[in-house]
Amino acid sequence: MKNAILHFCIAFFPLSLFGQVSYSKPEIANSIDSAKKYHNISDYENTTRYADKAYSLSLKFNDSKGVRNALFYKAAISFDMQKLNLSDSLYREVEWMAKQARDTLLIIKSL
Repeated sequence: MKNAILHFCIAFFPLSLFGQVSYSKPEIANSIDSAKKYHNISDYENTTRYADKAYSLSLKFNDSKGVRNALFYKAAISFDMQKLNLSDSLYREVEWMAKQARDTLLIIKSL
């Protein structure tokens, strides 16, 4: 009986892997690159979508650099859409996080 269960598990275990979805740092980087690309052409909807995706994935996988960059694009798009209060608070958060991580480039970009 144990052998039958073992053979069943071995035979169908690889199939269980297909149902799982996992994201990684390259996916976060691709989302941030897409947010940057769409921000450069002033496509607010796609910039927001990719920045939100990068932000949620970065939080899920504890990628602080991804969180900082995603928040930067969320702040930039908020500024472009003239949501100044939201933009200001997001830029302050990005600046604080960048200072904590000593991310000089992002500190300069967020000023």
